[in-house]
Amino acid sequence: MRSPTSTGRALTHPSGGGTITIKTGCLVTLNRRHFIEDPEVARRSGLRIETPGDALAWVRGEIG
Repeated sequence: MRSPTSTGRALTHPSGGGTITIKTGCLVTLNRRHFIEDPEVARRSGLRIETPGDALAWVRGEIG
């Protein structure tokens, strides 16, 4: 299976309690028209964009 790319994102809690950085490599969506069928979205975002079924198959493959 493919390995996700990671993009760091800084998140700040609305209460001002601090900032954390997360890394994500995949966007899971049912919106084929705007995300999956347009390869430019994945290229520009650096994310792997998949349907829930594709993402679940990837997870199952990773955990064996």
